[in-house]
Amino acid sequence: EYGLLGISFSVSARSKTTDGRYGIAVQQAYAGGPAGRAGLRSRDIITDVAGEPTPNADRLQLLVGQQPPGKSLQVSFERDGVQRTADVSLSKHYTLGQKIVTTPAPRWRGILVDYATAVSQTDLERASREGLIDPQGCVVVADVTPDSVSWEQGVRPGMFISHVGGDRVSTPAEFWTAVEQADASVKVRFTQTLGEPNE
Repeated sequence: EYGLLGISFSVSARSKTTDGRYGIAVQQAYAGGPAGRAGLRSRDIITDVAGEPTPNADRLQLLVGQQPPGKSLQVSFERDGVQRTADVSLSKHYTLGQKIVTTPAPRWRGILVDYATAVSQTDLERASREGLIDPQGCVVVADVTPDSVSWEQGVRPGMFISHVGGDRVSTPAEFWTAVEQADASVKVRFTQTLGEPNE
């Protein structure tokens, strides 16, 4: 599993700051992603991650990717000539192909959840653009066991869950805490295309 900031940047993202250092210019901070929730936005120039300089895209990706999802890192960046910092709790990078795991993730009523960003780049861009990812945080349904109670209720992979009962869930750990404390009958709130809640 690899950490993710939840930003996009162009091939020519390398930019010089006002003090002459090089960093990576943010093209987009995805709504609901770690960087966006921490306050980063388009045109910010990321200069350091956890105290390590990020003079090029490869270095930025290495520093972030070698950290696990859920890890909190301090990100230094320049905005309008002013140096700033933000604490960013990393999400999860999507990986292609077969995964080998020693301990399979648990399911709740047939639902397997993951970080909202653990979808393909195309799906992440579409979900962000169409408001499927709640800007305040949510998790994605990674899989649903056929014929389970959730499957019969219409839950399908690719849906995003923002609340269990009255509790916001932004990470798989928060989802599990919420369902473990929930009553036998609990409302789960999903996001819709236009970002309106659906229960």
